[in-house]
Formats: sequence, C-alpha cells, structure tokens
Amino acid sequence: MEDFEEKFISDKIFGIDDLDKPIYRIFPQWALEEALRLKRITLVPPSFWEDPYEVIESKIVITRTSKSTPYPQIFPGQGLPPIYAQSWSATVDSDTLLRAYSRVVKDPRHGRNTCPGDEGVRVRSTPRKLISALNRSVGDREKIATFIGEVHYLPQEELNQKIANDVNRIGPDIFKDPVNRAKLLMLKRNGFFHEDEVRIIAALTEHAPASSPVFNARMDINSIFDEMTFDPRLESFEITNRKREFQSWGYTGSFGESGLYQKTFLEVVIRMPEET
Repeated sequence: MEDFEEKFISDKIFGIDDLDKPIYRIFPQWALEEALRLKRITLVPPSFWEDPYEVIESKIVITRTSKSTPYPQIFPGQGLPPIYAQSWSATVDSDTLLRAYSRVVKDPRHGRNTCPGDEGVRVRSTPRKLISALNRSVGDREKIATFIGEVHYLPQEELNQKIANDVNRIGPDIFKDPVNRAKLLMLKRNGFFHEDEVRIIAALTEHAPASSPVFNARMDINSIFDEMTFDPRLESFEITNRKREFQSWGYTGSFGESGLYQKTFLEVVIRMPEET
C-alpha cells in the first residue's frame, strides 16, 4: 500500500512542493459533526460553488473555420462524467475567510452567539494525509481518478487565453482526460486570490448511476485532522462547551487557539538620554 500511495502522490499532484505543510479548512459545525459521526468527508460538484469559472468547461465552444468546408461547433465539456472537489487553504488566519464561512452575532447582554448553527470550525491537516486518505477510500476502483494541487490565480484575460491555448493544443477531446479537468480546477481568477486554495479532487472516468449528488469518502477523521480551532470571536465558556460536544462525537485530537481578535497592549520602550 505504501508504494502504491507514493506512486499515486508523485503522479497526481499539482504544484505542491511540501506534502507535509499545514493546510486549513473552515467546516460548518454540522458538517464537521457529520464527518465525525459517519467517518467521512464530502466532496461536492464544482457546480455547487458560485464562481461560474468552476464549470467553465461546460461553457466552452470550439468553432472551426475553413473557407471551403463548414464545420459544426463542438462543445468539449458537455456530457462528461461527474467530478467532485473540496477546497482547503494554505492560510492559517484570515479575517476574510472566517467571516465568509463562520457567522457570530453576539447577544448584547450575555455575549453568547445567537446563531451557533452558522458557526465554522477551522481544521488543520496536510496534503499528504488528505490525499492518502482519499486514495485509501477510493481503493483500486479504476473508474475514479484522484488528485490534489494548489490553485493558481490569473487575470481573467490570461486565464481565458490559457484555456483557449490548451484546447487548441490538445483538441476537442481535452476534457475526456480527468487529468485535464483536474488541472482546470486548479485555475482561478485573481479575484479569489485571498483564498490561497489547495484542492482535493475525485473525478469519475465513466458515467455511473448516482445515488447521491455528492461524493462521500470514508475516512478516519482523527487520523487526518491534526487540530480544531473554534471561532475566536466566541466567549470562553462557549468554546469550552464546543470542545465537549466534539469530544462526545468522537474527536480525540487537540484544540488550537486563534489570536486574530485578541485584545492586547503594545509596550514601546524609548531609551532616554542619561541626565548629566
């Protein structure tokens, strides 16, 4: 199994130089509870995300020109097997990501969060642990290809040109190869640069009857999540309660702390001239 995993990692990795570097994801509390109880993580189709470029292959039209012969247009992204992904980030503390994926509205009297269902929990792992766990979950099923990689951010015009160049170079069947679909999911516009994403991907190589719109990968959550950190805007008694809840759901790992909003004093020492 180790030899197979190492070969897999070397063949299906995009842009990651250090497989053991920390990466992070903010899970909704309910999703993290589900992951612990059911021992699985969920990858979703890119169509679930708001960015229209996540499904840009379905919007590509190839127009072939000739003075003598009319050619029909080709839609290379139509009728492809499903592909699923989950996004992580190389950024440990981000106000932008925290406010996007975790909501805290404090009660003015007690300071308690009035919408705990919308809270997020930041989890730490590594690319090696994630892709190895996904690989073990998939096993030797030949109809599923798995990948991991860092997202590369480009200006929109440059991204459009790169896609056009790749389609022109490889041809109309470009997206029949799951490697090319995975590489496309590693490209985003500069407007999303703050996400600093790392993605894991499961791509079906053939159509199959779908029992679920998502891809559930069975994993030992405690072996891939190194640390959980709760929203630093919560009161200390709330964090204590959250820790007890997650331990009751089977979490055995450590808990971290974020100093993103910690109140502090800054002491500046000024050396004064000696009196004479």
